[in-house]
Amino acid sequence: VVDDDEDEEEEEKKPKKKKNNIENRFILRGHKNAVLSLAFLSDQFSIASASADKSIRVWDVEYAEQVKKYDKSHSRAINCVSANERGTSLIVSASDDGFSKVFDARVAKKEVMQLKHKYPVVSCAFRQDGLECATSGADGIVRTWDLRYATSFQETTNEEVRARVKNDVLCLDTKMTALTMKEGHEDIVTGLAYSYPDGFELASVGMDGKCNLFDLKPFRENADARVEMTYKGVQTDFEKRVIKCCASSPSISANVSSKPTYVSSGSACGNVFVWDQKTGKIKYKLPGHKGSCLSVAFHPFEPVLASAGADGKVFLGELAL
Repeated sequence: VVDDDEDEEEEEKKPKKKKNNIENRFILRGHKNAVLSLAFLSDQFSIASASADKSIRVWDVEYAEQVKKYDKSHSRAINCVSANERGTSLIVSASDDGFSKVFDARVAKKEVMQLKHKYPVVSCAFRQDGLECATSGADGIVRTWDLRYATSFQETTNEEVRARVKNDVLCLDTKMTALTMKEGHEDIVTGLAYSYPDGFELASVGMDGKCNLFDLKPFRENADARVEMTYKGVQTDFEKRVIKCCASSPSISANVSSKPTYVSSGSACGNVFVWDQKTGKIKYKLPGHKGSCLSVAFHPFEPVLASAGADGKVFLGELAL
């Protein structure tokens, strides 16, 4: 028999959980330096992580185990990693060594394609279907790459093109991009995100404080001017932190008839901005972070937005869309 007073004393000794706090489910250990980027693979059970230790690792989120490691593909820190949402699990990376590389998650040893840049690559994004990816570097230029050309390059008999295939890795340079957007940003582009559901637009955010939406449709009246919209509100500071942006799926909105989509970005002022993708109007300006808000992500089918800041906190917010 235990006295009631003793029960009360034991309950008081137990640490009280703070309201609205979410406990960690797993801690994935293995990287030897800062983890700079994460991405869910198309199977929804694996996560790819990129680190300053020059490696990309793939983790099984059900068992909290590392299943793959690419540690010989890049010679410098990897700034970003992205994955497609449909089809074969593909991963694209962006590194300070001037290369963006494409990995097939079924192949554990090395990349299957490398995209060569003249300057360090800061950000990358995969289109939902995995047929195209976008990269941006320290030169402030946004580029898109059509990965469907890979098969035709490998099967061709042209010696000049065949020379690009080295050890079963297709090597492309900036002359072979699908689109090159030189206008729009005056500083380093730090974040990229394809629109939903077709990926015909591309959102970008840079250290110049601009958040742009590029039109990627092949036929455009003025092919050199592809900035469709510039969203206002994002701020930068002297630290020039890497800020990310994201785009929402139409399924998160309650308005089924019009199916509006949204673009969101972090900011050095600590706020999270959410814009209507078509009109450019600010839908939400969400405070909370005590430092710069560095990254944002929409839930795939619920009106929920996650944000991560330099204050070491992650916030989840439900939006009325």
